[in-house]
Amino acid sequence: MTQGMTRRSVRPTPDRSSGHALELVRSALDVAELLVEHVVLAPSTRFSHRPSNRSSNRPGADFTKEVAEVAMLLRLAQRVLREEPDRVRIAALADRIAPVARSAATRNLLVVRPSRAAAHLLAHACLQQLGCVDAGFDELARAALGSSAAGAAERVPYRLLDVAWIRSLVLGDAELAHPALVLTPIGQGVDLVHATVDDAYAFSHALPYATDFGRVPLPATVDTALLAGTADALVLKALHEDDLDLLGELLMVPALLGTDWTTIQWFGWQVLRDTWRHYGFVPGPGLPEAEPAEDHQDAVRRVLGTVYHSTLVGGLAVATLVSAGRLPAPRPPAAAAFPDARVDPDDASWAWQRVWHRLDPSVQAHLGAVPAGIALHRALDELDVVAIVDSLGGDGVDALPIPLVLQAAELVNRMAVLVGR
Repeated sequence: MTQGMTRRSVRPTPDRSSGHALELVRSALDVAELLVEHVVLAPSTRFSHRPSNRSSNRPGADFTKEVAEVAMLLRLAQRVLREEPDRVRIAALADRIAPVARSAATRNLLVVRPSRAAAHLLAHACLQQLGCVDAGFDELARAALGSSAAGAAERVPYRLLDVAWIRSLVLGDAELAHPALVLTPIGQGVDLVHATVDDAYAFSHALPYATDFGRVPLPATVDTALLAGTADALVLKALHEDDLDLLGELLMVPALLGTDWTTIQWFGWQVLRDTWRHYGFVPGPGLPEAEPAEDHQDAVRRVLGTVYHSTLVGGLAVATLVSAGRLPAPRPPAAAAFPDARVDPDDASWAWQRVWHRLDPSVQAHLGAVPAGIALHRALDELDVVAIVDSLGGDGVDALPIPLVLQAAELVNRMAVLVGR
């Protein structure tokens, strides 16, 4: 098959962004370009260093996931980067990844396995919206999505929203109205006590899928205040575990829900932004050890394997916030001072502590829910009943996320039943 490549114009959206935020989007594009140059398009690539709790380590050179993530970033970056150099840069990177996104192997998969087609045509769908068009591939994609077997794969509810979102990029917004919405964490909440990474990601992924990254509102029946509280609880978890990848996804919430920033989310933004600016990228999970006889190219790939995903997620988050006009204010939202919000001044083990120590005390006084919420998370992780009860009985408990407080209290009640009160 031949690829008839043409470029069409894309209607611009209003630019409501701040310059500093746009620089972060450009920083994410820097990492995307490195990924494409040194990994995706590099000859004889061996790229096994992927974040272990994010995706499986697949052998070989199948870059479906990486190319899709780059294409997603390009699509959202074009919403907010309006200067001509940016647009040229986005178009050039789209052209570079197009042959990989629309490879012969991908075309064959769409033909023989339509039930698995969505993940393999995500990059194409994003490129198509950028103006990097391939009519022949698009015809094949639509044929696969229209197959009677297109939905014949067992998926958990939030993954059903994932597929519906990808279908919407090709077939239109009607695909977003999926009945699985009520079965995802959007409708069922999150079990926050001992929540796993998978639990958190089911929540943080379902929201952008259901809203096309804030472009389409959620149904009016959705309790956005409850979801914002759940997001706060998970932001605390991300801070407690130094998980900046998860943090980046959760900080899209004000744009995805159309809600105001909370003090916890505001502080999470400071941690993400300041850490990103410090390193020039968003750190991922721990850097793997160097392999024997590792050359420079292998070292670059090894480092990219731990930073590319978290940084691209950060770029998606910032672009989503900018396009929705939902960047946070310079100062935290008004909140009552939290009593006894102490943080060890000599401990800077975690990113959130390093940022906390740099804040003015007048700002810290209104962010006490952060260390208090992290302390509650720690108590829940350790099943320390005394510490849990102390957290729930403190004067500032009303500032903590309601879903976290409720579930902590329910845990204490169940433990009392277990021991016969």
